[in-house]
Amino acid sequence: MKMRLLNFQCEKVKIQLGPKCTFRPSGPKNKVWIWKAYDCISRRMVAWQLGRRDAATLALFLQKIGIEGREFVTDDYEAYHQIIPENQLFTGKDLTYVIEQDNSNTRHYLARFRRKSKVTSRSLEMVDLSLRLHYYAHEPEFIGAYMAVFLQQFPLNKFCQFG
Repeated sequence: MKMRLLNFQCEKVKIQLGPKCTFRPSGPKNKVWIWKAYDCISRRMVAWQLGRRDAATLALFLQKIGIEGREFVTDDYEAYHQIIPENQLFTGKDLTYVIEQDNSNTRHYLARFRRKSKVTSRSLEMVDLSLRLHYYAHEPEFIGAYMAVFLQQFPLNKFCQFG
């Protein structure tokens, strides 16, 4: 399956993990999970992985983002206890509200992740590209450059007459 690691070096060490958003590329039996690693201090996405909800996918994901020197905040899914050392793992649904907010925002902005939607994803590549565009557009330093170009082409003073 696909794994995306953003060009964001995580200086903070508190990462929230969660395989929360699901979609069905070709029917109800073929669920694909999006494993997310979210820096809850800077409120930025670190990485995501498309795959199954099992320990093998989690192990591959953690191998790519690294375990060393990080603290992980998760729900109480058993696979976390099998792979992440106990001194680096903090579990509890009350601790994962930041990644839950991110999942809610993902469902809000991308129709393919809404529950009971007519919009479906048949291609894993399109899911990956949709997530990439979504998180790219929500990073201030990335979107700022595009906003500057837009405002040069369409200055606000032409459209807004005050006074």
